[in-house]
Amino acid sequence: MLRLDLEPEAEKLLQKFAAKAGQTKSEFARRAILDRLEDREDYEAGASALRESDIRNAIDFEEVVKSLGMEAKVPPKGAKAVGKSGQVRAKTNSQVSARKIARVA
Repeated sequence: MLRLDLEPEAEKLLQKFAAKAGQTKSEFARRAILDRLEDREDYEAGASALRESDIRNAIDFEEVVKSLGMEAKVPPKGAKAVGKSGQVRAKTNSQVSARKIARVA
């Protein structure tokens, strides 16, 4: 059994998404926790495999792109994602936080 205390804003958000999914808050939270645990397990397995791999035999990403003839489809290293209007799409932490707070209200 797990008891979880949430901030009021987080509880409102949980209620909102649980209702959208047609689930109780407990069902939605349980699924979210299991999804997160599975993601973490996958991450750790990947990180472990990477540590055990032989980096000397690795192929550079740019080499793979070139060998597949995909140079036109893959942006150059360090390029920023841009929208249709040419504006940079990346958001700052304050923009993301403001968006999250606005969703709860």
